[in-house]
Amino acid sequence: MHHLVIIGCITLFINIDNVKMSKSLGNFRLVKDIIAEIDPMVLRLFMLTVHYRTPINYTLENIELAKTNFEKN
Repeated sequence: MHHLVIIGCITLFINIDNVKMSKSLGNFRLVKDIIAEIDPMVLRLFMLTVHYRTPINYTLENIELAKTNFEKN
């Protein structure tokens, strides 16, 4: 079992491909579904690279960039 803990992370909006995440739009994603697809450490790195006052833009390109940076270390 993977545990994802984000401490002190305050964000107002999460965007999926530059569109506000919302159940009504059908672009709602659960963390458990995301970590089934990608390494939780990559998701963690991705979340930590976003300024806390900036909306998080979850795109495949941004996840791939985080994966590349994670694999460098």
